[in-house]
Amino acid sequence: MSRSVDISGKSIVYLFYAVSLPGLVAILAAVAVPLDGIGDAALATLIVSLVLAGVVGAWRRRTGREDEHLGTAEDLAYDPSAYPGQAAKQRWLRAIRRLPGGDEED
Repeated sequence: MSRSVDISGKSIVYLFYAVSLPGLVAILAAVAVPLDGIGDAALATLIVSLVLAGVVGAWRRRTGREDEHLGTAEDLAYDPSAYPGQAAKQRWLRAIRRLPGGDEED
């Protein structure tokens, strides 16, 4: 009789975040807390914004909203003329949708 423990890659990543993020915040806070001038305030602002971006990114990955706008008109980098194949595919899909009786087929 053998015992085994299955750990997914996703839970290892979350464990890494849980262990490393508080340590990183503590180290960076020790470096940036003595605000003696405008440079130190700018460094503290940068560090806080990076930590917030990491937290928001982890939250979006956790909730599955990481790539909900990629390849759509809401995507900042969306440029159909830069990707002619993508533009042709979208034109083709619009043409197929306009065909009568094409609701059942993909």
